[in-house]
Amino acid sequence: MENLKTFDIQNFTSSYSEHIRFKKDGIEISCVDFNNTNFSLDAHFINQCRKAVNQERQNFSLLELSSHNETYEKIEIVFKNCKFANITVNEQIIRDDIFIEFDINDEKVKNLQMNFIRISTSKFHGKFYINKQYDGYKEEFSIFKLLIENSIFYDNFKLHKCKIEEIHIKDCDFERNADFFKSKFLSGEKQDKQQIEIYFHALNFRGLVLFGDVYFYKKFHLQYVTIEGYSHFRNAIFEEGLDLDYANIQHEMNFFGCKGLEKLNSRKNTSQETYRIIKHNFKKLNNTIEANQYHSLELSTHRKNIKILDAFLDCRIPLQNILDWLVSFFHLITSNYSKNWFLTLIWIVIVSIGTNLCLEHELYLNKQINWECIFKYLNILTSKDDFDNSYIAMTFNKVLLGYLYYQFLTAIRRNTKE
Repeated sequence: MENLKTFDIQNFTSSYSEHIRFKKDGIEISCVDFNNTNFSLDAHFINQCRKAVNQERQNFSLLELSSHNETYEKIEIVFKNCKFANITVNEQIIRDDIFIEFDINDEKVKNLQMNFIRISTSKFHGKFYINKQYDGYKEEFSIFKLLIENSIFYDNFKLHKCKIEEIHIKDCDFERNADFFKSKFLSGEKQDKQQIEIYFHALNFRGLVLFGDVYFYKKFHLQYVTIEGYSHFRNAIFEEGLDLDYANIQHEMNFFGCKGLEKLNSRKNTSQETYRIIKHNFKKLNNTIEANQYHSLELSTHRKNIKILDAFLDCRIPLQNILDWLVSFFHLITSNYSKNWFLTLIWIVIVSIGTNLCLEHELYLNKQINWECIFKYLNILTSKDDFDNSYIAMTFNKVLLGYLYYQFLTAIRRNTKE
């Protein structure tokens, strides 16, 4: 980056006239090579574009836009198939729509990469789109580092199908929709060349927030983030977990079809509270099946959070911790948190066999299984006489069967009720 010089935007529209096409709503800049420069998107460059658009409209006897108008009419500035090294937007107020687009039909722009985009202390009153996935744009665009900080986006923001090595967004307001469709986030801002977790920090999302089909290679944190509108993570992939503990979520979040949160890597890094939030949002959307899935993950995380070894070694830890851990552990091994009714059925049979063995009954007659003996102690209504007047065997049998039958019914009905 040190070897790059600042791009000279003086007389840009006249110097690159062969790369410029005027549109009804603005200007399209095509196939300009900014690769060896630091390109600064600033008021001077935008004013050149606006002046050229106004001149073109005058030439065609169209309405001229001038600074004397009472209202400021936006124009579109489209960078199409341009090659960039760095883009900087620093301390700017941009009122126009900015689109950075790539056409897969142009072989010259396949596998394009950009080194650095930095947006800092700026205000965007128009749309800001990078690689929007409409009108035939399907190529993945690679950005090594994307940093957005202390900025406000008053109109829609889109970051589509971008593969980003390092991303960090902090202290920003998105007043309308923010869309990160099909992007891949490999790491947060690296420290000492080490990949770190991905942080969206101190953000306000006023409208829709869309993370559809986004791939998070590192744990993703929404830290001190307020989401006032609806949001979704449909088909998103979380390789190493999610953190919603410090997010203020005011409307439904949809996680339908998301992957990875049930895997070991994610379960180690995702908190009980995050699983509870996801479960709660599925319940609000009346999606009982997925709500129960995340309820199981919540319970599993709760069990792991109970420091059972510490409870045994440190008498200051209350006995309740041990009891909670035991309840959670039995829930796990008997039904996998009400997810596996067949596992419960196996335990019911084990209780019956155990009862038979305690009462010293023969389970095999002539090398054949004595099914009558086994089925007798599967029945929770079996009388005291059938237990050879052993109150201990009867009590353990009925208590365990009562618990297991409840787990069995819960597992069977898990997708039709809470």
